[in-house]
Amino acid sequence: MTPASATTSDNVVTSRLAHIKSALSGLVSDGTLTQAQADTMKSSLTQRITDQVNGVRARGGQGRGSRGAGWAPSTGAVQYP
Repeated sequence: MTPASATTSDNVVTSRLAHIKSALSGLVSDGTLTQAQADTMKSSLTQRITDQVNGVRARGGQGRGSRGAGWAPSTGAVQYP
């Protein structure tokens, strides 16, 4: 990463952190979240946002299942046209 792109990335991370922390504070103020819940969310926020900005993907995540079938109806039954 070049110094210029590092600065830009840092600015994006800082901006997102400020926005999300502000939103969490508002949710605590209106009673939607407790302070403990907000603190838990904030605890890994910097690393998660930094990873996201830098294109680091979380392990696991959304996929297509073990057979790559895409989606299946909630009944588990296979439907053919």
